[in-house]
Amino acid sequence: MEFLLAAIMFIESGGDPNMIGAHGERGPLQIKRVYWNDACRQLLDEGVPRSQIPMSYDRWVRDPEASKRIVRAYWRRFCPQAYRDLDWATLARVHNGGPIGERKTCTADYCRRVQAKMWQLEAVARRAKPPVVAPEKPALPSETPIVTPELETPADPAMLEAGDPDAPYLSVFASKATTDSPQPVVRPAAPHRSSPALASRSVGHQFVVFAPYVALGLILFLAIPLFRSRREVAWSRA
Repeated sequence: MEFLLAAIMFIESGGDPNMIGAHGERGPLQIKRVYWNDACRQLLDEGVPRSQIPMSYDRWVRDPEASKRIVRAYWRRFCPQAYRDLDWATLARVHNGGPIGERKTCTADYCRRVQAKMWQLEAVARRAKPPVVAPEKPALPSETPIVTPELETPADPAMLEAGDPDAPYLSVFASKATTDSPQPVVRPAAPHRSSPALASRSVGHQFVVFAPYVALGLILFLAIPLFRSRREVAWSRA
C-alpha cells in the first residue's frame, strides 16, 4: 500500500505539497475538495471522532500523512473490495477517475504509469535493504573461558626492611593464599632398584638362567681329554 501511495504521489505532484492542478486539485496527492469531503464522511461513518478527522480541506490538504489517510478512506468508501484485496490497479484508477474510475478508459494510461513507478520504487527499496546479519552464536558452557584470579605475590623481606608501605598487604595475601590453597599429598617413595633385596634376586635369576650352559661346558671340558686318552690306548694296542 505504501508503494502505491508513493507512486501516486510522484505521478500527481512529484511530492510537491504546494502544487495546484488544472482542475483545482491540491496537495501532494492532488485531491479535490469533493474528494476530501467524501473521505471525511467515510471516517465519520466508521465511528472516528470528529476531533480526530482532518476536516479542514484548506488546512490539511498539503500534509502528506493527512492526504494519505484521506485517500485510504476514499478507497474504503467507493471500492472496499479492491481495498481489501490490495487491487492496486482498481485503486489507482478510482483515485484518478472518481468512484467509477475503473470503468473509464481514460484512466488506463494513468494506471500503467503508476504501475511502472511502483516497480521502480520496489526495486530501489530491495537494493537499499541492508543485508541480514546472523546473530552471533552464544558460547557453550564448555567453550566459556575459565578465568582464575591471580594471587598476590608474597612480601619480599627486602621490601619489609626497606619500609615499603605495600609489603604488609602483600604478606597478608600470600598467607591467605597459602592457607586456602589445597596442600599437596606426599606419597612414600618406591624402593630403589639398587637395594640389596633386588640385587640378590637379580643374581639368583641370572644363575638359574646360565647354570645349564655352565654345566654343559664342564662336561665337554672333561669328556674331550678322556676321549683322547682312550683313543690313544686303542691305537697303541693295535
